[in-house]
Amino acid sequence: MYPTGAKKWRFRYERPITKARTKFNIGDHPSITLAQARAKRDEYNALLAQGIDPQEHAKQKHQALQFQLENTFLKWAERWKENKEKKVKADTLRKDWRRIEMYLLESLGQIPIDKVLPPLLIQALPPWKP
Repeated sequence: MYPTGAKKWRFRYERPITKARTKFNIGDHPSITLAQARAKRDEYNALLAQGIDPQEHAKQKHQALQFQLENTFLKWAERWKENKEKKVKADTLRKDWRRIEMYLLESLGQIPIDKVLPPLLIQALPPWKP
């Protein structure tokens, strides 16, 4: 319990490499139940058995999620737009960006950029009319 009255579930352990004792917050009580806290503890103990630091593992998972959120088709399209602003006339950029908005962003905007492959692009585009 903290001086403010807040209660938190904490996991105490030794770091696998340095053997230093440390604490890791599992979550706030009562939003995390005892059963959930015990499940997390078991998960962290399993990681420790494999020689993985639970705190570092959680940090890496968070960084991977951030990377995915920052590398969507929408984010790359916005970077493309910023780059093009310096190279083309405003009217050209407006027309090109409008096409991207109309045909690609709705269906591909939230997809990670490494998952946007030619078959997916072809599906997103309307049928070609000569």
